[in-house]
Amino acid sequence: MTVIAMTAHRRPEYTHQVLQSLSQCSEDIGSIPVFIYIDHGCDEVSALCHRWRSTCLLNVSIFESPDRLGCNENTWRAMDGAFNVSDSVIMLEDDTVLAKDAIRFFLFCLDRFKHDADVFSVSGYNRADTLKLDALRHLGRRKWFTPWGWAIWNDRYDDIVKARQNIKAPPGLSWDIFVTDNARRGRQEVFPVVSRVQNIGAENGAHVPGPEWHRQNQHTPAWAGICGDIEPGDWVLL
Repeated sequence: MTVIAMTAHRRPEYTHQVLQSLSQCSEDIGSIPVFIYIDHGCDEVSALCHRWRSTCLLNVSIFESPDRLGCNENTWRAMDGAFNVSDSVIMLEDDTVLAKDAIRFFLFCLDRFKHDADVFSVSGYNRADTLKLDALRHLGRRKWFTPWGWAIWNDRYDDIVKARQNIKAPPGLSWDIFVTDNARRGRQEVFPVVSRVQNIGAENGAHVPGPEWHRQNQHTPAWAGICGDIEPGDWVLL
């Protein structure tokens, strides 16, 4: 079973956009469990998520931390919790907006590359300045790890857990850098040439200095979200 896990904290306007995009995904999204892990300290985010759980078709469960954890620990909490009941997880943050076929993309890749020992994770994000419509169904592979909307299997996540148990991270090191340095071990991520995820986190992010930095480094001008409905079709691995 696949679970969608999402972390959220202090950005209700972003959280709303992510949940809205998730609810509009073209896959049968109501059949996939959505676990939302809310860090302590933002009642507005909590109220928003509870409204979504009670009024939309998403299959939402909410897990609120009684104490402030921070980005790293809340991310570990989300992945640990999701993998307690699943064998693969699609990880979202409160600033990762999805294209309508994003969940379909993730589910395809989780099935297609599950037994490929060279693949560590699936990224839904790819930064590009120009939209190439003829590349909407193209996949690439790269030796990298991208944390903005991604998916992973339980056996690869076991490598992350072992690294966390055996290696002490330096203070202030972001969780994704820890994964890259200590768990990926040279393996690749699969990604869509035309991004299925948009990073909207220009403000109040844990590692984003400001909107201009975000525009130059994380916002992708060309992504599938500006294409509307995308019909199902065969993916081509470049």
